[in-house]
Amino acid sequence: MLRGYRSIFIALAGLALSAAQQSSNTSVDQGGAEQSRNATNNSPNAVVAIDRLTDEVAKQRDPYGKQREQREQRDIIAQEGMAYWTGPMFWVVIAQTVLAFGALIALIIDLRQNRKSSERQLRAYIIVEPGGVQEGRDGNYVLPVSIKNVGQTPAYALEHFGNIIVFTDGHPRDFYAKPEEIWVQFSPETDMVFGQGQNECVHVFQEMSEVRPFLERIRNRSAAIVHYGYVSYRDVFKRPQRTYYGFFHWGEDWSAENTLRCSFGNHAT
Repeated sequence: MLRGYRSIFIALAGLALSAAQQSSNTSVDQGGAEQSRNATNNSPNAVVAIDRLTDEVAKQRDPYGKQREQREQRDIIAQEGMAYWTGPMFWVVIAQTVLAFGALIALIIDLRQNRKSSERQLRAYIIVEPGGVQEGRDGNYVLPVSIKNVGQTPAYALEHFGNIIVFTDGHPRDFYAKPEEIWVQFSPETDMVFGQGQNECVHVFQEMSEVRPFLERIRNRSAAIVHYGYVSYRDVFKRPQRTYYGFFHWGEDWSAENTLRCSFGNHAT
C-alpha cells in the first residue's frame, strides 16, 4: 500500500511542477518564441502524468483485475471445450453401458454353465446291463437285468418300465420303440435311496407260450427276442432322469455274453 501512495504523491508533484513552469512561462514577456516552445514541450509531460495517475488509481481500486480477466478467459475456454466433448462423451457412456450389460449377461451364462457342469458331474447315473435269457421252472422265461448307480450321488424314487416282444420285421438291431408301444411297469416306484455304486438285479418274466411259435426263427436268426425299457429316477438335485435300454437275443446261445444292443435306448437323459 505504501508503494501505491508513493507513486500517487510523485505523480501529483510532477503535475504541480508542470503547472508552475507553465505559469512562469506565460508571465514573462522576454523570449516569447522560445517560451512558447517550452510550454508546448511541457504539455505532453502533464498528459503522461495524468495517465500514470489514472493507472495507479485503477490498480489501487482493483489490484487483481488482470488476474480475474485471465481466469474468466480460461473458464470460457474450458466451458467451450466441455461443450465440444459433450456429444462424444455421451456415446462413450452409452458404449460403456452396453459393454457392462454384455459382460453381465456373459457372467450369468457362465455361472449357469458352471452350475450345469457341476450337476452333470455330481448327479446319479443309472446304467442297465443285460443278464441273458433263462428258462424258469414255472413255464416262463426269465430275463434278468442289472441296474447300477455309477454316479457320484444317490438316486431316488426308482421306477422300471419296459416290454418284451418277438421282433420279426428285419434286423433286431434296427428296432426302435415308438411312443405308442406298450410300456409295462416291471417294478413300482420305490422310496429306497439308491446309493453310489449300488447294484440291483431285477428279473423280468415272459411266458414261454408267446415265444415257442418263433423258436425256430429265433435260432436261425430270422427273429429275435427284444427286451427294452427304461429306469426313471430323481437325482440329488431333484431333477427327473431316465436311462433307456434295448437288448435282443437270437441264435442258439441266449446268455448275457451273447446279448446284443438295439439302436433304441442305451442312453441316459
